[in-house]
Amino acid sequence: MIDNGAANGFAATFSDSDASKWQIGPGHRLERFTIDDGKTAVARLTSSVPIDYASFDWPKQGLSMTLPVEFAALANGKRIEVGFAARMPGANASEAVSVIYATQQAGNSTWQQVPLGPGFALSRFTFDVPALADGYTMNPIVVFHADGIGGGKSVEILGVYVKIVAN
Repeated sequence: MIDNGAANGFAATFSDSDASKWQIGPGHRLERFTIDDGKTAVARLTSSVPIDYASFDWPKQGLSMTLPVEFAALANGKRIEVGFAARMPGANASEAVSVIYATQQAGNSTWQQVPLGPGFALSRFTFDVPALADGYTMNPIVVFHADGIGGGKSVEILGVYVKIVAN
């Protein structure tokens, strides 16, 4: 994750040093554990409330990470890529994770429904950030939701990156 976001971007995992970058909304539960003999931190997200497609209160929609406003300024009018590694957990698994990138000012990627399998896989999508003549002054946000209908299903996530991929 960190390597993918290092050039022209931002990345976060669930390691101790990145844990404070994440927020969890009401009706969602976040469990953190390690694999690979404690070398890799994993987050298990469980969502017991449905996605509110009419709401723009992004932090309440699931597990979120706010990006620096400096990234928003750099991404103004450019194409970004959102990438993340996720899988279905061994029990109570959701077959897909919902992910959104929101500028919090001039649009969002819409909710992306990404199918998952039993092993961690890197998934990604792109979004053309609308150009604002006066630039962005608010922090963009990435939000994960484990169960779009709010049935209490879970997904496991290793981390996320967001980077600029085209002008």
